[in-house]
Amino acid sequence: MNYKRFDIGINPGITLWIGKLGVDFTYQKGFLSMAGDQGKVYAQNLLLRLAYRF
Repeated sequence: MNYKRFDIGINPGITLWIGKLGVDFTYQKGFLSMAGDQGKVYAQNLLLRLAYRF
């Protein structure tokens, strides 16, 4: 398959800060099919990030 390199999508998320520690939950959803006319394959990611504020 010849996958596309670029996509358009939405990235809703929330970050919770507890003191200097942060936890971020983000969901990424692509709107364009990565496979083009060959099928319906969409990019989807669920991210969990940890952060520390100096």
